[in-house]
Amino acid sequence: MTPRRRRGRDDEVEVVLDVDAEEAALEPGRPASPGARRRRWITAGAVAALALAVGTVNVVDARRAEARLDALREMPGVHAGLDEPLREVWQAQGWVITETADSLVLLDEATGRLSALDPHSGGERWHDEGPGEPWRTDCAPTRDTADPVLVCVRFVLPGDRGADGDLRVDGEAKAVRLVALDLETGETLQETVLDGERIVLQPVDEDVVVATGTEDGYLEVRRWQPLTGEVTWSYRSESPVLGPAASSVRSVTSDLEHLEIRGSRTVTISLETGEEVEARELDLGAGAGMAYEVPLPEGRTFLWRESSAQDGSGAEGVVTAADGTELYTVPGTVDAPAVDDGSAPAVLAVHAVQDGSLLGVDAATGEHLWEAPGSRWVLARIDGKVVAAGLDAHGQDITSAIDLRTGEVLWEVGARVSTVTDGRRVLVVPSGGGPRVTALSVADGSEAWSIPLPSGQGWISTVGEAVVVRTDDGLVGLG
Repeated sequence: MTPRRRRGRDDEVEVVLDVDAEEAALEPGRPASPGARRRRWITAGAVAALALAVGTVNVVDARRAEARLDALREMPGVHAGLDEPLREVWQAQGWVITETADSLVLLDEATGRLSALDPHSGGERWHDEGPGEPWRTDCAPTRDTADPVLVCVRFVLPGDRGADGDLRVDGEAKAVRLVALDLETGETLQETVLDGERIVLQPVDEDVVVATGTEDGYLEVRRWQPLTGEVTWSYRSESPVLGPAASSVRSVTSDLEHLEIRGSRTVTISLETGEEVEARELDLGAGAGMAYEVPLPEGRTFLWRESSAQDGSGAEGVVTAADGTELYTVPGTVDAPAVDDGSAPAVLAVHAVQDGSLLGVDAATGEHLWEAPGSRWVLARIDGKVVAAGLDAHGQDITSAIDLRTGEVLWEVGARVSTVTDGRRVLVVPSGGGPRVTALSVADGSEAWSIPLPSGQGWISTVGEAVVVRTDDGLVGLG
């Protein structure tokens, strides 16, 4: 191939494909054929323009990808960057009771001590020594309040003051202390002592409902306001319904409106008024948060209808239009992870109720597009893919990435996945070998880096912008 310039524009080049010369080189004895000569004119300017266009598209795509990542990293729980390996910054013993945007509240299983830790440094923000024995403390944070409060029920020990204000001696009837702590400072806000043994502590809106069983078998229930110490209502059974210990309680269940305690008979109490009401079928699905809705594009909504049947039959999902018109049903729940960059919005990822498989459903029509078999649920939607957790045929953890448009499983590894991602990588705890935290590429599942963990199984999460691993023995902070 010999390029030569022809007359005309300076940016035009004549390219002559001399087949004769090439064939003669391959077959030296063969005569040349003038008719075999072919000419092709190629405009160099067109080539340059094409190259420029391709380059421009690549630059635009790169900028869009960066903009997508920047927007994704503005979401709560998305890490700023996992390019470099994280390192261990701190460790702490205990299990997490609750967390705020800037604190983890732990109960030390060895001592019963409460402490609030900075998730970045592990530094202690406040602590409360408690009764000195872990099994004597039960805590729960209040809900729906601008001022976060931690309410703890503790056994009153000999030498402590009882409900009557007198010091208790060993052998006296049991009592519990109800304590409200400011989650930000650890300051004791309110405190009261109740006769009896703790049965249940349950947050209800900004209050808590605490049930105790007295030594003579009466059931007492109170709705208590942690910020003021006031009792909204109180209940005491008309006759003994419990044995001499709280262990005589057969079961405790509740929904959003009622508390049900089963002893020698079933007591059902209205959480709103404190009145005993007729025993009823509790709406455990709603109480457990299993009935929910997911907003969809174009004003549509996915609604999950919980079944009232014992075998679960009749449960279904439905997609409705903006005006409430039912468009189609879905054989499962739409997975709506917190980490979602909005890509491939035309496809719904559905966790099938029947077998746990992952389904791709056309958001506009309800048509089933694809199925990824096995038990899988979505933890993130990134760049047209879903990162899914799941279980293999042997019940072992697997992590996979699935193309939302086609359902193709792009990669799959034996690991427990987390929701910690920066949009390019996702953190997992691999199966087998020693415990480790590993960063995998969302695109192809390749390992970017891996670091060791203390012994035990780990679950990775973010607290604010800090990465925290919960192990069998406590917590490990990574940075």
